[in-house]
Amino acid sequence: MPRFSLGVFVDAHHLVGVEQRTRDAADLLERLQLAAEQMCMASGVAHRVVVADCSDPEARSIAEDFGEHGFRMRHVPRAGGGTAGRVLAAEVFEALAGQPDLLTVAVVAGQETHLPLAEPLHRTGRMLIVCSAGPADFRGCADHVIALPLGLSGLRTRVLEAVGVLRAEGVASADIAKLENVLRRDPAGYRAADYGVRTRDVLRSLSGAGFTFRHPDRIELHGEVAAVTPPPGHIPPQVVPDLCRSLAEVTGHDVDDVVGAVGAVLGAVAGSPVVRAAAEGPEGLKLAQVVAGVKIVTPAYKLSGVSTTDLFRRAAEGTDWTVWQNPDQPADVRLRLPSPPGGDGA
Repeated sequence: MPRFSLGVFVDAHHLVGVEQRTRDAADLLERLQLAAEQMCMASGVAHRVVVADCSDPEARSIAEDFGEHGFRMRHVPRAGGGTAGRVLAAEVFEALAGQPDLLTVAVVAGQETHLPLAEPLHRTGRMLIVCSAGPADFRGCADHVIALPLGLSGLRTRVLEAVGVLRAEGVASADIAKLENVLRRDPAGYRAADYGVRTRDVLRSLSGAGFTFRHPDRIELHGEVAAVTPPPGHIPPQVVPDLCRSLAEVTGHDVDDVVGAVGAVLGAVAGSPVVRAAAEGPEGLKLAQVVAGVKIVTPAYKLSGVSTTDLFRRAAEGTDWTVWQNPDQPADVRLRLPSPPGGDGA
């Protein structure tokens, strides 16, 4: 077989939430090479790049793991004007310009990075391998998809929060299907397969933390346990979407239009007492809770080329809103409003 070339481009931050046993650089590189060989489009890696904000310890550790396998590491500050996805796309096109025989491109990153690359790659006769964490829809985009299971620690937290929601709703006993319905209320959706496990197995492992698992498919809630009660500022999942349904829809992905749409969402949710109370509280409002409204108003927002966090930062300029990102856990992003007089928010 002719020795065609494979280029591998990795966003280290995309792997932070992946189950650790499946994000090992050597294993992932082997899977990407095997996929390219099975497609008869490549038999050797000619270009290797990994991008990360090296001030983030976990992302830096992932990038260094790839660095030990010959990857060029590029530092991309997440607080700066550029985004990892945009930088990674630029690296892809720069590599293609310098290496015409690079016929297969493998990208380990989120959907906002893959989608803009698909058309220009296919137009020039190249193949795209997508490696993605968790749920994503790549129909009509990728020639081959490798799905990586999400970390189980995050799933356990979500399950315990769902149990807390059932308790708050007065439920004393529920089957797995009912619990999964609560999990699906999250804007991110829910599929146990995205974590590589069954919901039943997670419930069995957590039995005793505020509930008892009864084989084959029921849980019985008992005792008030702080660890499983809904977190402060919990907002019913339908509140934000309902507030945004009357807003004008933005169908394109021009950055200024998308930022304007996000600003309209912030204005709408600020008018809700329950949402405002969460934003004014010490924990702030989880970014994911508001993204549900953004998806309604501007469904193509991910194609803008700007990260969701930066879109909110731009939309918050000149308003009372502030966007806070946990330096130790970059996925933890909160929206905050000033505490009212006499309040105890941070």
